[in-house]
Amino acid sequence: MAALFAVLLFAVPCVRVQGALSSILSAAVEPNGWVLDVIVGQTNLNGTFDYGFTSQTVGGATIVGAGSGKLSVNMTSLGFNDTAAATTFSRTVYGTRTLRVPFGVNGQTQFNYVVDVSLSGTNTLIRLALSDFVYATDSNLTMNVVAGWYAGNGTVSAMVVTNNSTNLAGRVVGNWSRVPYQRVTNNFATV
Repeated sequence: MAALFAVLLFAVPCVRVQGALSSILSAAVEPNGWVLDVIVGQTNLNGTFDYGFTSQTVGGATIVGAGSGKLSVNMTSLGFNDTAAATTFSRTVYGTRTLRVPFGVNGQTQFNYVVDVSLSGTNTLIRLALSDFVYATDSNLTMNVVAGWYAGNGTVSAMVVTNNSTNLAGRVVGNWSRVPYQRVTNNFATV
């Protein structure tokens, strides 16, 4: 019995330990420029999300977006200064909500919101909407995630994000050039 205990005692440290539950492995912007694919190191399709935004009622409407948000992507963008000279500037976009699968897929109906979370090998792929476009010319993309964004993930600081965007300028649809799920704060929105 003592020999068996000794074998088990020395065998336990040899067990391979996987990454922490919900560790974020990578992130990439899709070619459309407003969807971020996040790979999480687990196979949990039923995790809960907390984007860090609160809802506030203004008149008869509910505005979602107060608060700093738990997932942000920082980048360097091209632009112009006050004298119309080309320059670069830093900007931040936020993860605003998990996308849903197309209507009629996996139980998605007009009454049932089914999030676009799927398996990617032994990991989980999460597709989420960003608060603004990421353009093909944006560089130095890094992601910060506060703990608890998805299923108990840990904090992520300055993780490099792959920019696959093919957008050179924001798309205009019906004279509106705003991406969906924009973050609105202080009860004001630029129209």
